Amino acid sequence: MLIGNTESQNLLRSYLEKAVEGSLNVPAFYILSGPAHIGKSTFVQELIGSLLGNYAASDFLMIRDFSQQLGKKHSLKIEYDKSSETSKTLMSEYNYQDIGVREINAWLQQSFIGKMKIVFIENIERIVPAAANAFLKSCEEPLPHRIIIASTSHTAQLLDTILSRALLLHFNELSPQQLEKFADEHQIFPQNLPLKQLVCTMSMGKPGQLLTTYALLKEREDLQTQFSSLIPLLTEKKEINKAFMILKWFKNEGILESFLDGWIAYCEMHNLSKQWARWLKVKKMMKSTVNGENLLLYGLLD
Repeated sequence: MLIGNTESQNLLRSYLEKAVEGSLNVPAFYILSGPAHIGKSTFVQELIGSLLGNYAASDFLMIRDFSQQLGKKHSLKIEYDKSSETSKTLMSEYNYQDIGVREINAWLQQSFIGKMKIVFIENIERIVPAAANAFLKSCEEPLPHRIIIASTSHTAQLLDTILSRALLLHFNELSPQQLEKFADEHQIFPQNLPLKQLVCTMSMGKPGQLLTTYALLKEREDLQTQFSSLIPLLTEKKEINKAFMILKWFKNEGILESFLDGWIAYCEMHNLSKQWARWLKVKKMMKSTVNGENLLLYGLLD
């Protein structure tokens, strides 16, 4: 069960249930809009799996966005290029074929085995203009019993011709209470309340980010130990040199800014107003020319 965004979840579920029952009087194109890492893709996959059952393997096509894995934008192009770097990079690890819009259109035109065919495109804003134009007919005049679902984190980056043809469903970050409930359901540090609260606040209402942070800390026991030891050091303002060394280590690991975001929210939640103001100032000054180690010392000292 997914937490939050109940209205949008129920609306999409209702339409798709009617479509599975054979109704043609439902929208054929949906765009789920909201920040990254809040569970849009997870929700769609679980919903379609429950609706299509065993036919999901043949009648559901998911076009994943591998920008994070590639370290650069994974564009959705007009057709599949067998020689592309994307294909060579992803094929072995993810058993993935870099599908283009023409292949998606062809797949939608094929017969379905169950009751309907559904395609899901992650982050449709990455579609290139030529591919978007080639996709318009599928969006505007789909064959019966075909559904197109897409997600986006940036509706402003979508072409009006694409956006105007879809039913837009909004998804938002979870509230602190909803995210903590999500953490409890996924057994995230149930025996370590301060650590659970910290990783929840670091996730900024995004359950996907929470799971990523939790997986990293579970895999890296050294990192988990440092997180746990740093909380009382900062809260009680003791052993400043030890806290300073851990923060420097976080900087070298590339997680300092993420930690500070979480720590600032943690201070606000626990009424640590003086620390909240000081670390917020540190965060704002990190983009300046001030020496990074001096900033950390400023945050640690009264």
